[in-house]
Amino acid sequence: MTSEGEDAVRRRGAITEYRKKMLQHKELDSRVRAVRESLRSTKKEYGKTEDDLKSLQSVGQTIGEVLRPLDSERLIVKATSGPR
Repeated sequence: MTSEGEDAVRRRGAITEYRKKMLQHKELDSRVRAVRESLRSTKKEYGKTEDDLKSLQSVGQTIGEVLRPLDSERLIVKATSGPR
């Protein structure tokens, strides 16, 4: 009978440990899900920021000196890279 009592105590201990591990697993799983969601939103925000930066870094207007007008709409302009 003592061996049956010892077995019951070991079973209760194993069940208690199992329940603790399951609870710990659920907590870690919820933390992983939250971090994944945060990562997903951060990546989305990063992509938007990159697109915004690309639009801000577009090539600006070239400023130069008018050398000679060709007609009413076209001019020859001297820029830093030479006449065009």
